[in-house]
Amino acid sequence: MAASSPSQADRWSIPLRLLHWVTVPLLAVQFAVSLLLMGDGRSAVSWLGFHISLGAVVFAAIGARLVCRMFDSGPLGRQIVVRVLQAMLYMVALGVSLTGWLAYRPSPFAVRKLLFGYLDLPVLSSLRVAPWALWHKWSVWLFLALVIGHVGLAIYHACIPGDRTMAAMSLRTPHRSRP
Repeated sequence: MAASSPSQADRWSIPLRLLHWVTVPLLAVQFAVSLLLMGDGRSAVSWLGFHISLGAVVFAAIGARLVCRMFDSGPLGRQIVVRVLQAMLYMVALGVSLTGWLAYRPSPFAVRKLLFGYLDLPVLSSLRVAPWALWHKWSVWLFLALVIGHVGLAIYHACIPGDRTMAAMSLRTPHRSRP
């Protein structure tokens, strides 16, 4: 017997689903740039402007998702554990962006125009860099662990016959069954 298609009450809103699937490749590129392309010295300087610009876009996307969440309670019957894990993902994602911004100090060799060359990123020079850079580094690893857990749970739910959890975030429109 085939599982019935999800109703609108079993799904997230369209804007929230779109923002989710826009955020996924942004984060994938951000992780790739930061883990594979940014090293020490010259390579870090050459990729820093792009890294910070993309971080600002991710921050805006997460902020937009939080605004959408204020008007979308999500699928019915979600457990408290799921809500806590989602809240942790949002908080740590915002924390990664904020600590990255607070740790940023332009060097003499770095490009000054950030945000894809159009705007300057405000620098809070009165704060010490070292603690924020360390918090940024560790919050990235915590966020990566949460994302891996999130993806793992998504794969788990995709493997359960009749489980409609994956359909809640799918961009596909549900098919209506004919009488």
